[in-house]
Amino acid sequence: MNFTSSNIDLSNGIVGTYDWYIVVLSIFIAILGSFSALELIDRIRRSGSRLNRAFWLATGAVAMGSGVWGMHFIGMVAYRLPVPVSYDLTLTLVSTIPAILVGAVSYYAVNCARAKTLRIILGGIAMGGSIGAMHVAGMMALRVDGVVYHDPILFAASFAVAMSLAMLALQAKFFLAARVARRHAHWLRLVRACLLGFTVSGMHYTAMAAVHIIPFASTSAELTGLQPDYLAVLVGSVILGFIGVTNIASTVGHRLEAALALEKEVEVRRAAEKVLAEQNQRFEAVLTNMSQGMCMFDKHLRIVVCNQRYASLYGLSPSQVSVGTELRQILEFRVANGLHAGDKSQDYVREILSWAARREYGKKVLHLNDGRIMEITQQPTPDGGWISTHEDITDLVRTEGQFAQANPLHHLNSPPKLSSVPT
Repeated sequence: MNFTSSNIDLSNGIVGTYDWYIVVLSIFIAILGSFSALELIDRIRRSGSRLNRAFWLATGAVAMGSGVWGMHFIGMVAYRLPVPVSYDLTLTLVSTIPAILVGAVSYYAVNCARAKTLRIILGGIAMGGSIGAMHVAGMMALRVDGVVYHDPILFAASFAVAMSLAMLALQAKFFLAARVARRHAHWLRLVRACLLGFTVSGMHYTAMAAVHIIPFASTSAELTGLQPDYLAVLVGSVILGFIGVTNIASTVGHRLEAALALEKEVEVRRAAEKVLAEQNQRFEAVLTNMSQGMCMFDKHLRIVVCNQRYASLYGLSPSQVSVGTELRQILEFRVANGLHAGDKSQDYVREILSWAARREYGKKVLHLNDGRIMEITQQPTPDGGWISTHEDITDLVRTEGQFAQANPLHHLNSPPKLSSVPT
C-alpha cells in the first residue's frame, strides 16, 4: 500500500463520487449479512454436540463474511471514477478469507454468557482488525490507470472507527440482552445486526475517504480484470448464493434440531416409562405378597387399586374387584356370598358406606357369617379417596381369648377393644 506524504503532489488527483442509492444498498447488505450470521451464531449455544457447534460456526462465519465482502465491493461499485476501473478476479475472491474470519471472530466475541470488559475490548479489536484486513485485500484487487495513495491519518481512523463500533456492538449485545424480554429476541438481533452493519460500512467509507488516486502521465494499456458491472453481477450472485445457503442451512438445522429434540424427548419418555414399569412391577409384587387385603378408592367410592388378597378374603372374582367398581357393588357381592347375616346385611352396607363417606381414619372389627373375624382400617388420602386394609385376625382373637381364660386378671391391663360392626 502507498501512503501520502508531504513529498507527493495531490493537486492532480482524481476525484471520485458516489452513487448514493448503491451506497444505501451496500449498507443494507452489511446489515442483512450480520442479521443472518447472528441468527445462526445464536444457534451455537443451543447445539449439543461439538460437530453441530462447528457447523453453525462455519455457516455463521460464511454469512457474516458474505455481508462484509459484499458490502465492500458493492460500495466500490458505488464509487465512480472518471477513468477506467477493473478488479483482479483472484484477489477479489481471496479477499473473502478475511471477510469470513470476521464472522469467526464475531462468534468468539459474542457467544459468551457474561459481559467482560477485556473480552469486549479484545473482541472489538479483533473484529475491527479483520474488517480492515478485508478492506485492504479488497483494495489490492482494484486496478486503475494511476497510483492509489492512502492518507495515513484517515486510514488509521478507519480502523479506529471499526474497532470502536465493534466494541459498541458487543457491549450493546450484553446491555440489551439483560433488558429485553426473550419474546423480543428478533428485534434485539436486528439492533445488533444494524450496529455490526454500521461497523463494516463505517470502516469502509472512512477508509475510502483516505483514498487519493494520482493518474499516470500517459494512458497505459487497456486494463484487464473484472469491469465494475461484471463485479456487481459477481458480488450479487455470490451474496445471493451465500444467503441462500445460510437460509437453507438454517431451515435444515431447525428441522434437525426439532428432530433431535423429539428423539431426545422420546428417549426420555421411554426411560420414564421403563422406570414406571419397574415401579409398577415392584408395586404389584408388594400388593401380591401382602398378608392383608388392600383396596384404594377414589372420592367417588370407586376402586383404583385392589390386591388379590382382598378378593380371596371375601371370595370375590377379579372382575368383581376390577378398577372402577363401586364400593356398593363390592359390598353387595360380599352379601351375595353369604358372608353377612341376611337380616342385617343391608344395615352393614349402609354402615360401611356411611363410614366411607365420612372419610375419617378409623379401625373396625367385622365378624363374618363363616366365623372369621376381620380387622378393617381406613386411611383417607389427600385427593378425597381412601385406602382400606383388611386383615384376618381370627386366630389372633382366639389366641387372646384362650390367654384371657387362662389369666383372668390380664384384662385389667389390656387396651380397650376395637369397635365392632355387627354381622
